[in-house]
Amino acid sequence: MKREDQLWGATRRERAISTTVDAVLALLILGIAVGLLTMGVGYGQPQSSDRESIRADHTAETLLSSTVTTEYSLRPVSTEPRFEASNVGSEAAYTRVVHGTPADLLADAAVTNSRFDDASLWDNSGQLTVTGQSYEDALSESVYVRMLPAESKFNMTAVWRPYEDASVVGTASAGDTPPRRAETHSVTTTVPSGMEPVQPTGSADFEAWGDAIARSIVEGYFPERASNLSLEQRGLERELTVYRYKRFETFLDSDVDLGDRTTTDGPLNRSTADSSEANDRLVDALGDRIATELRNEYDDPSDVEAGLQTSEVEVTVRVWDE
Repeated sequence: MKREDQLWGATRRERAISTTVDAVLALLILGIAVGLLTMGVGYGQPQSSDRESIRADHTAETLLSSTVTTEYSLRPVSTEPRFEASNVGSEAAYTRVVHGTPADLLADAAVTNSRFDDASLWDNSGQLTVTGQSYEDALSESVYVRMLPAESKFNMTAVWRPYEDASVVGTASAGDTPPRRAETHSVTTTVPSGMEPVQPTGSADFEAWGDAIARSIVEGYFPERASNLSLEQRGLERELTVYRYKRFETFLDSDVDLGDRTTTDGPLNRSTADSSEANDRLVDALGDRIATELRNEYDDPSDVEAGLQTSEVEVTVRVWDE
């Protein structure tokens, strides 16, 4: 994980020591002794504000470097119209267990929670999958339990926005909502989103940028080999993959047709499964939408590169005293 900001270090304040010099040698020695004793007690002891900052540091460090285990369920997807629940063998099949740092897992939740919010571009605004909320809720509870010993309250928020001002955005958070008037300490870092970095080209126009960004997003959600293996199977993994493809398709409604589970020679048909073909169809349609958005946001294609964040999720930790 790349750290963009260093956690705040503790600050020590040295106190000046003054002694009164008496004409009598014994009193002078006694005065020096008392002065040294006072310095020994006071030196390096943080003031109240320093202690708050130190607690904030420890809380943020724990959130960014410790590990948690989270169990959640994919059960909400079973009510989706594009999901075939009859092919799932048991309720236990819906259970998932993940392990990692709170920052990394929250970044995953943010990507899973991605929404397509611009009604002028996307035909069905909403989340890419309904499983994101259950994942975020379970993770938030695990992080809360992990942080029970902390003396400071905290909030950790992850935001994934693949390019500047994109209407495609994913967010997830854990912890409390910071009070308006509380003095907060914050640190921001980035963690991988699971998407490949977009490779710039010297002569890229908006269409080329749109296709490159779309390729990174689609292949991040649908890794070609893993997706093809899932499509060739029976049971839950196949049904989840088909559901995600069809759900993604709804945001590009009239521009792409992946067929369905039974479409002859279709990329989602188990006997003719072809994730590469399915991905190409999504990339072509998604790239056109993104190019339109980029053209509305930028004056020149050369401005796009500076705002690319497809491969990163920004995670901000805020801490404050109760």
